[in-house]
Amino acid sequence: MLWLNRYVERASCLVRVLRNSYILSFDLGLSKSKSFDAANDIFYSGFLNADAEIGTLLNTFITDNFNPNSVRVLLGKARENARASQDKISKEVWEQLNGLYHYINSPVVIQQLRSGEAMKVLDYLHNQFFLYYGVLDTTMARGEAWEFLNTGKYIERSILTLDITEWYLKDLNYDLNEGNVVYWRPMLLALTGYEQYLKGIKHTPHTP
Repeated sequence: MLWLNRYVERASCLVRVLRNSYILSFDLGLSKSKSFDAANDIFYSGFLNADAEIGTLLNTFITDNFNPNSVRVLLGKARENARASQDKISKEVWEQLNGLYHYINSPVVIQQLRSGEAMKVLDYLHNQFFLYYGVLDTTMARGEAWEFLNTGKYIERSILTLDITEWYLKDLNYDLNEGNVVYWRPMLLALTGYEQYLKGIKHTPHTP
């Protein structure tokens, strides 16, 4: 139960980082591989070919069975843990996770990532992970299994928060006075904190 939600949380965070990377890949003057540096360093640590197509780069992180932190591999591990714990989780949680697993293993996903429809895949995964947590929250009994699921989620979320924040701070030599909202936006989006930032830091000028 602990590792079930650790794997789901890691996959969910990876999808958020990839959505940011995909959008950044269209910025002028930024190489395709450069825009995926955060995802590479945090979730892969392999070699990304700067000349590779965006679809190929995305498939490395989403559908590659040889990347231990690809979305497909992480969902496969989560599903195995869920299948071994079906007496502890609700039917709805299993169906939501099982549906995600079958979707990510569908050949159409690879085709969409390579045919300019990558945003459809990323948006679908992004929304389905939110739906997973909603289903989990509304259908699970508040018992020991629930506590282990939450513990796994928050352990993984804490580790990824530190890793992502460290990646962006290191790039600025840990000088918080450097950068601006344009620089910090991908990090805040990856941590689901961008909207809270805009609402809470109203006195900061949001200029490029």
